[in-house]
Amino acid sequence: MSAEKKRKKKGEATDAELAVDEMARRQGIRQMHAVIGSLLLALVCLELNYLSFRHFERWDWTSDARFTLSQRTEEVVGSLGQTVDVYLLLSEAEPNFADVDELLQRYRASSPNVRVVHVDPDKEPGEARRVAERFDIEMGVASTGESFADVAAVVSAGERRWKITRDDLFSVDFGEEGEGPAVDVKAERALTGAIVQVTQGEPTQLCLSSGRGEWSPSGERPLDIFREELERENIELREVNAVGLRRVPEECDAFFVLGPQRAFGEDEARALVEWSREGGNLLLALDPIVDRESVAPTGFEEPLADLGVQVDRDVLLEMDPRYLLRRDPSDLFRVLEFGDHPTTETLAQLGGGMALNLARSVRAEEGSGVSELLRSSPAAFGETDLAGLIADADLEPDADDLRGPLSLAVAFEAPPTPERAAATEADARRGRVIVVGDSDWLEPALLMEPQFANLDALMAWTGWLTQREALIAIPPRRSDLQAIVMSEADVSGVALRVFVFLPAAILLLGFAVWWSRRQ
Repeated sequence: MSAEKKRKKKGEATDAELAVDEMARRQGIRQMHAVIGSLLLALVCLELNYLSFRHFERWDWTSDARFTLSQRTEEVVGSLGQTVDVYLLLSEAEPNFADVDELLQRYRASSPNVRVVHVDPDKEPGEARRVAERFDIEMGVASTGESFADVAAVVSAGERRWKITRDDLFSVDFGEEGEGPAVDVKAERALTGAIVQVTQGEPTQLCLSSGRGEWSPSGERPLDIFREELERENIELREVNAVGLRRVPEECDAFFVLGPQRAFGEDEARALVEWSREGGNLLLALDPIVDRESVAPTGFEEPLADLGVQVDRDVLLEMDPRYLLRRDPSDLFRVLEFGDHPTTETLAQLGGGMALNLARSVRAEEGSGVSELLRSSPAAFGETDLAGLIADADLEPDADDLRGPLSLAVAFEAPPTPERAAATEADARRGRVIVVGDSDWLEPALLMEPQFANLDALMAWTGWLTQREALIAIPPRRSDLQAIVMSEADVSGVALRVFVFLPAAILLLGFAVWWSRRQ
């Protein structure tokens, strides 16, 4: 029996050893799987990191695409042949800092020649003072003790520099009653314009006619806002006396006639139109000047008619109350219909329309290749008999009146002269012309009104005429400030979910894991 017991005990010992060996083997396999899995996971992470480095991509999921650079900005930044430094002098505590900083990262990602340096005046006052001394920036101290600069950013390339204010980056529109405030984000236009300013050579020369009461940089009809906008785009304004004009000065890259109060002579008007056929760029804003019982001629009727543009001697009456900004149908009204043209694509995106005042119709002849820019409502009509308009209070179109919708502005590329047509590459440098049947939309109050696109239209048309596409393709992004309004019941509901339901769910999940492991 003793021998049998010994054999039995030996067998039990062997089974126990085998069980231990099996457990050890399984544990070794699990450890090996864990090591291999960890190595594979690390390899996958390294591969993903490598792929993300080689194929870097950014996405903009904002509703207004505020961080998506325009095609024009991509072209400007991508063609940089020198290093451009952007010094951002906004504090991280400022409400719009995150948006501007993210946009600058897009610039930096688009070109290795763009370097962004952020100097926080609150956290780095010493460095902020050094930057301020270098670029001649005034530094101040708020009542709370925080430092701030009078500019938001500085763009420099070599010895050239350009300062950008906070108003250049964004402005707040509090809207009408019942509407929430909105922010016009103009940072991309300001930054791209600054880059152009410091990297391009001689400024573009924009000539303004004078001598007939036109809008001018100074005087009774000032263009201060327009001049300030152009200075940021490396465009200089220059006045040219058009009385007795026979030829446009050679240094003029574009020539603007904005609201003359007296008619041009036939030779003067034809000299300007012929200059456009030689490759010049011309903007005519022609008000309907009332002379007794009719609209006075401008002098441009015949020269423009030869190119397919009809400048009508009428006064537009907008009869659709939805378009009127005042009760008088000839007074301030809104234009919401735009034609098919590169400059109007941006205006249509803004959605606010343009505000015009006492306008005339400017029409394109069929088959002329002239594009309409602005159109009235179908209810509008062009009154040609001003005597009848004054005597008759019933505003109804007569047989001689022009029925709507009516074109209020046109644009076209002027056909070259025979001599220029024979020259090499003449078609590639054809002159551009825009004719608008009003100039009151240039009033400072309308240019500064954020709900209207008057300033955007002026800059877009200037950009098209001066071949500065950045002024056309970079509209401000409008971002609504959506406030979260919560009642006491809403606050209580959020507190219940955060402080009760969420911790309870975590505890329940932990209990479930513990119970499954115990089983």
